[in-house]
Amino acid sequence: MQKAAFSRAKRLYFLSIFNALWIHRERAATASLSEYWSRWRLARALNGGNLSTVMLQLRHGILLAAPLRSLQRHSIVHIDGCRGRAEIRLPGVARLIAMCIMRQTFSRGETMKLVRFGEFGQEKPGILDANGGIRDLSGIVADIADEVLTPAGLKRLREIDPQSLPLAEGNPRLGAPVGNVRKFFGIGLNYRDHAEETGLPIPEVPIVFVKATSSICGPNDDVLAPPDFKRMDYEVELGFVIGSTAKRVPVESALDYVAGYCIGNDVSERSLQKGGPGEWIKAKSYETFGPLGPWLVTSDEIPDPQNLDLTMDLNGERMQTGNTSTMIFSVAELVSYISKYMTLVPGDVVVTGTPPGVGMARNPRVFLKPGDDMVLRISGLGEQHSVVVAES
Repeated sequence: MQKAAFSRAKRLYFLSIFNALWIHRERAATASLSEYWSRWRLARALNGGNLSTVMLQLRHGILLAAPLRSLQRHSIVHIDGCRGRAEIRLPGVARLIAMCIMRQTFSRGETMKLVRFGEFGQEKPGILDANGGIRDLSGIVADIADEVLTPAGLKRLREIDPQSLPLAEGNPRLGAPVGNVRKFFGIGLNYRDHAEETGLPIPEVPIVFVKATSSICGPNDDVLAPPDFKRMDYEVELGFVIGSTAKRVPVESALDYVAGYCIGNDVSERSLQKGGPGEWIKAKSYETFGPLGPWLVTSDEIPDPQNLDLTMDLNGERMQTGNTSTMIFSVAELVSYISKYMTLVPGDVVVTGTPPGVGMARNPRVFLKPGDDMVLRISGLGEQHSVVVAES
């Protein structure tokens, strides 16, 4: 039984390679294979009784189609060409072997990371090259905003070879990775363990609040501490950016409206949120209370936004550890829910809630003070590094 399963996995593997190479030869015999075949990778493996589901993702749909047509004889259960995904049912042993083969063989290609760099208010659009250098996109697009974030806009950027673009000199400041943000939303109590640590009931529907867009700043900018704010707190959060106009969209297709993901820090003054006037928008909207970035990673590179690790360190001590799998309302559910009440447009940003470990819920409580050093990380999305400074 195991031997038969292994043989089947090998057949699938070599058949996929053969068809990918065949498409490459037919499409452009003189082109580099990596130009069309950016990446195969295993996105998810799900147990299903005595069978397992292997979901494979191909970055460019044109390469996805032919191998999958050939694989139909091998029990394809679902093909989603728009999102570049397929689900294949194999015996459990074959699934484990396929995971090893795919992870080892199809890890080539670079994630598209979009950035904005330069002085505050004068940021230029950029893209990271294979060496982590910032390449200047200002000769191609005006900003990482609006129509650039649509599927057509991102497709245009994806077709550009970053090495052909000018290299930004020195070590420029990084701004928020998306410009012209019209709406900036936060989600309250969206991690079950965070809601429990605050002593508040588990929400039955998403708690949606607004952060002023003027609070947005770069991932490494200083966070200002006004003299009358004494209970400032940190919150590492997964942020997503809308890429297509969304109005009353169903959950099943909601992720199609997301352009990409980034790290967010929902800095808050707790005295204005709890135990005071209780107005979240005032507690969370001061200048620099919305660091975003460092990059915007496009949604095709994050096959499962509900399986990302989050951490937050304060002065070198781990304060928050979580995973987006424990979110009460998923990214898809949030897009669908919010779009019932207002139209979301390209460039709108939503930060999706924080895992446990916030300063307010610790014993003793820990609030931010000038000189504090914050490091936030989310798997695949990079790292933020901010210092709290007193505002005179």
